[in-house]
Amino acid sequence: MSTPTPQTTGLPRTPALERLLARLWRRLSLQIWLFGLGTLSLCSAGWILFAFFADYGLRVPHSVRLFHALVLVALPAFAFWRWIVRPLSRRPDLAGCAVLYERERPASRDLLVSAVQLQQAAQAEGHPALVAEVLAAADQAAAQGSLAGVLDERPARLRAALGGGALAALGALALANPQLARTFAARLFDSSVRWPQRTHLSLEIPLGAERAGSTLEDGVLSVRIARGTDLPVLVRVSGDVPEELELAVSGSTPIEISPSSDGTFRTVLRALQRDVELRASGGDDDGSQARARVVVLTPPDVAGVALSIEPPAYSGRAPSVEFDKDVEVLAGSKVRVAVLTEPDDARARVRILPADSLRELEPCPFPARSPEEPPGQGRGLEFTAVESLRLRFELEDESGLTNPDPGLFAVRVAADERPQVTITTPGRAEVDTLLGGWIPLRARAADEFGIASMHWESRAAGEEAGSAPRELPWRLLDPEERETDETRAAIAVGSVRVEVALLGDAARPAGVGSQYTLEVRAQDNRPEGGEASISRSAPLSVRVVSAEEFLRRVQDRLARLRLQVGELETLSRDKGRRARELLASLESDAPESGVAAGDLAAVYAGARRVEGDARSIARELCSIAESVLYARLDTDADAALEVLDAALGRAPRSGSFPVEAWRAFGETSRNTSGRASLAGQLAGLVDLALILDQDDARSAAKAAERAAQATDVGVVHAALTEHLQLEKQLELHVQELLARLAEWDNFQSILSLTKDILNRQKALRERAKAALQGR
Repeated sequence: MSTPTPQTTGLPRTPALERLLARLWRRLSLQIWLFGLGTLSLCSAGWILFAFFADYGLRVPHSVRLFHALVLVALPAFAFWRWIVRPLSRRPDLAGCAVLYERERPASRDLLVSAVQLQQAAQAEGHPALVAEVLAAADQAAAQGSLAGVLDERPARLRAALGGGALAALGALALANPQLARTFAARLFDSSVRWPQRTHLSLEIPLGAERAGSTLEDGVLSVRIARGTDLPVLVRVSGDVPEELELAVSGSTPIEISPSSDGTFRTVLRALQRDVELRASGGDDDGSQARARVVVLTPPDVAGVALSIEPPAYSGRAPSVEFDKDVEVLAGSKVRVAVLTEPDDARARVRILPADSLRELEPCPFPARSPEEPPGQGRGLEFTAVESLRLRFELEDESGLTNPDPGLFAVRVAADERPQVTITTPGRAEVDTLLGGWIPLRARAADEFGIASMHWESRAAGEEAGSAPRELPWRLLDPEERETDETRAAIAVGSVRVEVALLGDAARPAGVGSQYTLEVRAQDNRPEGGEASISRSAPLSVRVVSAEEFLRRVQDRLARLRLQVGELETLSRDKGRRARELLASLESDAPESGVAAGDLAAVYAGARRVEGDARSIARELCSIAESVLYARLDTDADAALEVLDAALGRAPRSGSFPVEAWRAFGETSRNTSGRASLAGQLAGLVDLALILDQDDARSAAKAAERAAQATDVGVVHAALTEHLQLEKQLELHVQELLARLAEWDNFQSILSLTKDILNRQKALRERAKAALQGR
């Protein structure tokens, strides 16, 4: 399009103005071309780069590449029309150029625009002189004017520079990688052209030679493995490492594999049971060269395992045979292991763990699983069980296949533990007694198989070596005498009455202040004997004190007991008050709605608590009486002591409290010694405490239990009435017991008794010394 010129209507021409506007018009056209071509170059270069990287990175299909080619043609055409053809067609005429020029110079007051319009008018309006003057002034202004600042040329230049730079960069990349550039251009229209391969995969099966055989058949890795073997798969990558690989397994879902830290790809196919074909693909490698064929063969296997166990003779256990499972045997047992294999001629070895020793299995009979079946022929070994071990049977057939992941059979060896020895009497770990007293030493030993002997020994405080062990008379308990939950086969009980005066020797005779430690030891019946078969009880500490100190300690224990009896009295009254309230509710006009099940349960819980406290008091009093009697403070009570000692010796050894023996002692002591003696007073206290425990508290708790479990109102009323009667009787006995215990608060009240006792103790010590000197 040529530069526009003003129409002349006989008016004077304005050459300077025409030249100025023509330059402005041409510069505007140049800006349009620069901007348009720059935009076209940017769009074309950008799309070419996008299409290249999309195809190079994603390997897009041919249809997508054709679309990219069409866009590559259409996009520049659209850019040429949008930013070149269209703007060129909309360029302003001379009047428009004048307007653009004067927009930057407001002081000209549209002089140039007026001049152009006057020249373009068909007939000039106005006085000719004035029109000529305007034209002259406009021409003069144009001659002096400049186009600087009229157009902003920076966007067009910048766009042109960017477009040129994009084309230059694209050309540089093409020159630097001519093969890629040619491949890209060819792939836009030719579907057969392929990119150069960047990823190369190789598939490996890293199995040991003893577990598999591998060959190459037609370039495909062929592997033979035993059925049930775990198959490790290793894929190595050269070139670009993809984020993940796909392992195609025939007949199964493909497996996605992520890379390891060393850049390889690993997985394991567990317990293969059939032939499979593998193909690894990833990146731009389709897996045509990363293939493997796995042939699964039937391996040798263990058809049966029999363990014949012959325990040691002393254990008394019968021999046994266990099939196909772990066993536990007693230490010293003879174990014969027999194995059946498939096939029969497979080589069989056993690996013994944790020693990791390997032994060949020798031919041997295989025990019959049932009486109807005949014994089979297997292979095995024999050993004596000393420590726990595990057996792993390793088989190999004639083709070299081994049994995959052979199972482990555990032989756990249980050591013959030492006997468990406890001193049941005295019930306390520390005992204070007098020089002429006795120690009722009773012990219990338990063992899995048998007890051979029981002894007791003593040693003075500060001595490491004690006296020679002395035999403790003992016997085995019959089954009906044992506890129901006792698990050990042999339970033995032994008892002896130890005289305190004889614990010393001629060099260090026993006296006030002497301290001794007693221990009971038991030996089981294992034939080798030795220290491993001997077990000792916890030590029993015996301290010889004076009669005054002994009585003072008895007094202290009785004082503490009196506090417990006082607490029992308060508790019994509180619980009885609640029971009376419930009974009053039952005797009201609406008995059915007066008592709730929770209230009766609370009464029963309170009765159980009272019963427990009464039991504790009774047992503590029996313990005090036992310590006083066996200390032989009152020799007049020796007859009662003999009866009590015999009764306690015959009492059940299950750990239960010997109530009957203590009740018999209370009656005998009261009949023989009377209330005047020290032992007689204690016997009265014991008898009263046992009445509280066995007759009052226990019966009251049973009545409360019947009331809590009953559903009939009449039964509840009768049970509560009985409970309150027993509670009232219990309160009376508690008050009586408190009164008797109050007599012991004044220690002076028993001093007269103590003097008589001390005199007898002196005579006893003299006899003890004479006996020691005669030894």
